[in-house]
Amino acid sequence: MKSVQVMCAALLGAALMSPVMAADAPLSAEKRKAAQELLATLDVKRSTSQLKELMFRQWMVAASSAAPRAIKEDKSLTEEQKKKLMNNGEKVMKVMGDDFKAALDKVDMNKILENAASEAYAKNLTEQEMREIAAFNSTATGKKLQQLQPQISADAMKLATERAAEQLRGAKQTSFADMVKKIDK
Repeated sequence: MKSVQVMCAALLGAALMSPVMAADAPLSAEKRKAAQELLATLDVKRSTSQLKELMFRQWMVAASSAAPRAIKEDKSLTEEQKKKLMNNGEKVMKVMGDDFKAALDKVDMNKILENAASEAYAKNLTEQEMREIAAFNSTATGKKLQQLQPQISADAMKLATERAAEQLRGAKQTSFADMVKKIDK
């Protein structure tokens, strides 16, 4: 079980730390305050929930490809145990996923997201711009935009996907037979 925990920690670390970026200069108190005022007008809890779900999905993809190798290399397991784990991949992923979710629930994602967002807003916007956005977000129209933004984004992605699919229809694609020829070159 310890090796699963180590693998989980390694995968989480890789997911969270990539790409590793150098720390920027500390934020001034004024800029940090303006960023926090802006964040107060945003639905951070919804963003936190979405971030956790995204992290979980990304982690599950990474874990599903890393788990077989980790099982094979685990010296604490017998060959029989390794075989049992390898033959029960879906159950293994369920246990690992449950463990990851439990670990993720112990992380103060609200604080992490608030601090990261404050730094990102302060890095890219002036104090005045952040205050103007916060003022807009506090209006009825700003609140409506915040509420509708996920649906607007989903609608835009759906329309873009449909329109791209229309343009891609009929585009020449390489057949598998032609791929073999290209690979052999």
